Amino acid sequence: MRRFNLLLCLALIVYSLPGCHKNNNTGPSAQTLIVGSWNLQQEHLVQYIDAVKKTDTTYLAATNSKALLKFDATGNYTSASAFYTVSASGPVAASITQDGIYKFTGEDFSLSEGVTGFGHVIGFYQSTTVTSAEVPVVTAVSHAAQIKHITTSALDLHTEVIFTVTVNGVLKNYKVEEDYSYTR
Repeated sequence: MRRFNLLLCLALIVYSLPGCHKNNNTGPSAQTLIVGSWNLQQEHLVQYIDAVKKTDTTYLAATNSKALLKFDATGNYTSASAFYTVSASGPVAASITQDGIYKFTGEDFSLSEGVTGFGHVIGFYQSTTVTSAEVPVVTAVSHAAQIKHITTSALDLHTEVIFTVTVNGVLKNYKVEEDYSYTR
């Protein structure tokens, strides 16, 4: 009888083990969740020129600064922004639209182009000093994007762009890191 009870206990343990495995279904994939429209709430920009941090700024959505990022199910995206920025002559209304292709390769995410934000692009041109009639030559080096967090209602996207600018024969290396926080 004792042997029978021991075998019965062992059989129960063996048959109950599959119920202890974790459920691998963790919900919708990032590839599914990303499709739709996203409203930019916050943008954190860090710019380095020749490896020296020159800008570290956080922009917030406001009445006069809005940005939308829309992903479709076929791998295309559109990024559009409308904002006011400050130029040498005062406030300037501006808008930017950027279209591109996105893709997932396993867990890796990539964008063919950048995304628009709250108007810092104009600030880049203001920070480039031109002392002659020479036009700055901008050369792309690399561009990367990474989804840091995604749910049905929130998307945190990190981008990093490296490029060079040559003005009057002087080459400067730029690196721009941006963290975008979106909601639906």
